[in-house]
Amino acid sequence: MNPYLDESSKIQLSYLISNFIKMTVSLFKQTKIPTHRKNLLVKCHSMKPISSFILLLFCLNTSFGQHEMEKECIEKLKISQAGYQFLKSSEIVITKGDTIIFEKTQAILKNSSPEAFLIFQKGLLTPSMILGASTNGDVQIRKSVINKIGSVIVHDFDEIKLAKQSSSVKTFSFTIWTPGFANPKLYVLQLINNNASQKSSTLEFIEGAQVQVFGFCSILL
Repeated sequence: MNPYLDESSKIQLSYLISNFIKMTVSLFKQTKIPTHRKNLLVKCHSMKPISSFILLLFCLNTSFGQHEMEKECIEKLKISQAGYQFLKSSEIVITKGDTIIFEKTQAILKNSSPEAFLIFQKGLLTPSMILGASTNGDVQIRKSVINKIGSVIVHDFDEIKLAKQSSSVKTFSFTIWTPGFANPKLYVLQLINNNASQKSSTLEFIEGAQVQVFGFCSILL
């Protein structure tokens, strides 16, 4: 607090900051931000107002920064993957709770939308595609040839709302935490369904969709 404020002003300022934090945290609990950032936000109530306010600004900046990063990655991948054809997987999958079991591996979805489950179930995305996605910025998607590659834990798989996006396109992002690394990897996915309209249900859209863009985006700080 400003040392030159009188005691009454300090109390009023603390009250205003506390209420602002409570409202903002409540709003962000309902929106898509990475789990590790959301966990920081909910700690605000137990901190001093100024410390909590600084943490809140940090999380807000990170969230909006990530959204801009996702948009840039989509545009770059569109250029590098132009003409590349992503094929649907023909593997039979079984869903048990938050786990989608494939022939060689499984995907465990944490804090993810219902659309994320449908995308895996319909073969548009597989764990081997995620593990085979190049982190060098090129187009290569090398599917794993290992007999058993274990589990891929996917976090925060949800739709990104992009400005001026056609009803025939849906864009998503998600993160992967790799054992031994302190920060998650960010991936982006864009689907296209030329027969879709604003009236199409999520299931109708995904069943008729193809992958237009997919790849590694960045490591989040």
